[in-house]
Amino acid sequence: GWVTVSSRHGFEPEELRLMTMSGQVIDAPQEGNRRVSLEGLPNGTYILRIRTGKTLVNKLVVKY
Repeated sequence: GWVTVSSRHGFEPEELRLMTMSGQVIDAPQEGNRRVSLEGLPNGTYILRIRTGKTLVNKLVVKY
């Protein structure tokens, strides 16, 4: 149900944004800037955008 973000280099995310593959932002529950919930979302592939300072990283998240 939850995706947890961590960095082996100790970077702390400042913002998490869950999006559909078409770029639509999903209003998903979060715990701080480290965890985002996938509960209630249909199975599929999502983009998790992680912002730390000026750096943006996009990760694919697959729910099944």
